[in-house]
Amino acid sequence: MKRQKTVKPYCDRVSERERRDIVTALRNIVFLEDDETGEEYCEVNDILDALDVHTDVDWTLGRDEVERLIDIVNVPQNGPRKYKLNVKALSEWMKRTHTTQAELAKLAGVAACMPNQWLNGMKEPRMSSMLNLADATGMSVYDLIEVDE
Repeated sequence: MKRQKTVKPYCDRVSERERRDIVTALRNIVFLEDDETGEEYCEVNDILDALDVHTDVDWTLGRDEVERLIDIVNVPQNGPRKYKLNVKALSEWMKRTHTTQAELAKLAGVAACMPNQWLNGMKEPRMSSMLNLADATGMSVYDLIEVDE
């Protein structure tokens, strides 16, 4: 019997930061008012642009539908979250590219001992190092960080 591959829903695959960016973009959409009914609406392309999806669809959505989208994407904050390096993703990249810790240190612009401390969970990289890692690896900063539970 073949096992079916389970795919996580989109809302479970985006980071908290991406969710906040999407909600902000959706809230900043400009609504038009229908002259006959007075109902507010926006074009679907505005929603797709807010979600950074590009297509040739030319429909409209009502304000209620957009509010529902915001509710689906919006996740209540229970206080500040702490983020940490996604060691698994960085380790996999290092294996795939045959990059040593010394080479990684050079790419990130840090002392040679820092990657070892990051990969063993003794220290977390500073934001400047995270940005350098993202540039060096070609990975998104969102892929390099994870929520520290």
